[in-house]
Amino acid sequence: MSWRRPHIAILVCIWVLPLGAFSDGEPLHVIEGKGLAIHYEPSLRKAAQEVMGIYPAVEDELWQLFDWRPEPRPLILITEGKEPFFGVDWEKTPISAFALPGRHLAVLHWGRVGRDPLRLHDVLKHEVCHILLHQRIKAALPKWLDEGVCQWASDGISELLADPRPSRLNDAVSAGTIIPLKQLESAFPASENELILAYEESKGFVVYLVSRFGKSGLIGVLKLAAEGDTVRDSLLRVTEETLDGLEQDWQTSLKGRGSLFVKVSHYLYEILFVVMALLAAWGFTRQVLKKRAYRDDAT
Repeated sequence: MSWRRPHIAILVCIWVLPLGAFSDGEPLHVIEGKGLAIHYEPSLRKAAQEVMGIYPAVEDELWQLFDWRPEPRPLILITEGKEPFFGVDWEKTPISAFALPGRHLAVLHWGRVGRDPLRLHDVLKHEVCHILLHQRIKAALPKWLDEGVCQWASDGISELLADPRPSRLNDAVSAGTIIPLKQLESAFPASENELILAYEESKGFVVYLVSRFGKSGLIGVLKLAAEGDTVRDSLLRVTEETLDGLEQDWQTSLKGRGSLFVKVSHYLYEILFVVMALLAAWGFTRQVLKKRAYRDDAT
């Protein structure tokens, strides 16, 4: 399944069409406060009020991480996703939200984020993080760094719907099919499997950088990039290692987790089933033995 066309359609339509029109051309409502504007479908007023209520905490958390605030604050659009969004069928587009930093715009699919307050908070934080990074960093921001940082900042959450499969990164490590970061600089792959892997790799590499150089190391890289350095130069100045060297070390650390962990993760449900069956058999055997012992004592 290709995800590229829906994303391009969203991008083109958002840029061309006014914010006052949504599905079927029905006008959006809007609430505003303290420089924040939230546009929403008429049935989603309570949703807009909820987002308005949690936004200050989201912004404060990002400020505590990066010492940056969005300026200007983003526009936020909320849809139920029941009808095509500017011609895009949400049912065929497995995302719950997206950001268009060039327009300071974040779009939330309420049907996919509104039921879980924690997920709503994290997804909103993820999208606002994208806008914040692009506001501050004018130089080319690699896609892997953009997505990796925003997943790290939002407790590992991305705009993708939850993947029911075990880690694609573990699969790639086992098969030797990790996508080089240089292939993830300007765009992510279109195929579903590779797209999910690209997200996992981006998060994994950023988490690796933080584990080695601390939060201050990562923030230092972003600050230098905001001052005009390339990301490669920023990494070299902060870590005294090249991006290629860091990537190689990261991949080596992934392989060092051991093939046993990877194999176990593939068959986790089967292992749990066997364990539960053995426990049930053991419990049944104990009951039989107790009954026999009781009969022997009675006689």
